[in-house]
Amino acid sequence: MNYTIRITWYFYKSLIIWCLLVSFFAIYYVFEGELNIALAFIVKIFGYASALGVRYLNYNSSKTNFYFRNAGYSINRLYVYTFGFDFLIFIILISLSTIR
Repeated sequence: MNYTIRITWYFYKSLIIWCLLVSFFAIYYVFEGELNIALAFIVKIFGYASALGVRYLNYNSSKTNFYFRNAGYSINRLYVYTFGFDFLIFIILISLSTIR
């Protein structure tokens, strides 16, 4: 289990900037009152889709992620773990930002 967390963290580091930018963008507009929470979740889902699209278009999937594949981890499963962890952080941050 500890090794899975470490591998997921290494995989998440390649997506962390994009995920944090989308999260802070959505939280800022929720805090300003221009978005409601449901739309913030939709923005976050579109952020995940755009991250997947950019990674798919910019990287040749047959030449990347050798480390993760050789370690025996599925790239799709790592995406699920990474986005699940990021979404959990997003829920915590958005709940803290709505407390006034």
